[in-house]
Amino acid sequence: MKQALHPTFPSDAGLDHLWGLLLSLAFNDLSFESFFSDAPDAPDDQTAPFDSHIRLSQEGLVNLQNPGAVTALFELYTEAIPPGRISYLVFRTIERIIAVSHRNQAMLNCLGLGGFVFEYFSTKKDLLSTEHTKLVAQKLLRRLLEMGIPSLDQARRLFQSVLKDSIVDSQALTLLRSSSRAKWPSFFSFSHASALVLPDTRGKAFPPPTGFTYMVSISVWLLFHFSY
Repeated sequence: MKQALHPTFPSDAGLDHLWGLLLSLAFNDLSFESFFSDAPDAPDDQTAPFDSHIRLSQEGLVNLQNPGAVTALFELYTEAIPPGRISYLVFRTIERIIAVSHRNQAMLNCLGLGGFVFEYFSTKKDLLSTEHTKLVAQKLLRRLLEMGIPSLDQARRLFQSVLKDSIVDSQALTLLRSSSRAKWPSFFSFSHASALVLPDTRGKAFPPPTGFTYMVSISVWLLFHFSY
C-alpha cells in the first residue's frame, strides 16, 4: 500500500488529505477524509486543541477494519517529516486508536507497528519538535510493546538499535524493557462471519491447561431491531 502511494506525495501540500483518506480506509468511514486538514491551527506547544479535535471523532476510532492503512499512514509520515503540530496529531491519533480497543491494539501489534515506531523514535526523535510530542510517542510505544514483539527479526532489529556506536541509548532501552515484561497471551481475532472448528476434542491440545478467554461484543440495538 505504501509503495502504491509513493508517487502521490512529492510535496507536503496534500499530505493531510492523503492521511485523512488512509484514516478513512482504516475505518471504512469517509468522514475522516478531512480529519488532518481540519486540524486546529495552534502552536506546537499547545496540545489541548488537538486532543479536543481527536475526542470529537473518538467514537469512530473503535472498530478498526483495515489496520494496514494505519501502518501505511505512519510509514508515510516518517518519510514526509511534516510540521510539528501534525507530528503530535499523528502520534496522538494512533495512540487513541490503540487505547480505545484491545482488538485495535492486537491487530496493529501483529503488523509490527511497534517496531516501526520504535525504530523511528530511536533514530529520529530529535525531529519531534516538542516534549509533548516525544511523550505521546513514548506512550504509543509502551501501548504497542506491552503486547510483546511480533517476530524474531523485528526483535533482533530493535535490540540492535539500542546500541549506537558502542553507546547504549538509555531511553530506547527503557522502552524496550517494557516489552520484555509483556504478559499478554497468544490470541486470535474473528471478524464478520467466522467459526472455530474442533474435529477432535479427545486430545490435550484444547482446551489448554491454563484455560482460555472468549470475548465477544454484541450490538444490543441490532438485537432489538431484528426482534420486531
